[in-house]
Amino acid sequence: MRNSIKTIIAVLMAMTMLFTGIVASASETSVIPRLGNTRNHSLIFEISGNNGIVRAKYTGESTFARADVHVKLEKRFLLAFWNDVGEWSASSTNQSDTLSHIFALDDSGRYRATITLTITGSDGSVDSVEEIIK
Repeated sequence: MRNSIKTIIAVLMAMTMLFTGIVASASETSVIPRLGNTRNHSLIFEISGNNGIVRAKYTGESTFARADVHVKLEKRFLLAFWNDVGEWSASSTNQSDTLSHIFALDDSGRYRATITLTITGSDGSVDSVEEIIK
């Protein structure tokens, strides 16, 4: 009798654990890292018609020496996989600038851009920010 009660309790606890999940939520706001060579930055990817527009805007600190941006554009296929459809890179030595590029998109679909902004300081220090925008 005692073993059957323990078995029933164990089965009920296992079923409770099976059907009870831990709910976790995350905010859409991103954490902005503290960068020593730039005051602020924004990385943008927008789709307008058959064009994908990428913009990397920054304002450097007094230690600013150079900014480099690299963009990798991908298109979704088979619901879970991504194909590379384009890449673009640019650089600037202006302390404040907007680097932009327009990708020609072949047709409708889901696209994402991985944008990497690298800011190099006059002392050789490097700050890097990467965002994936869908």
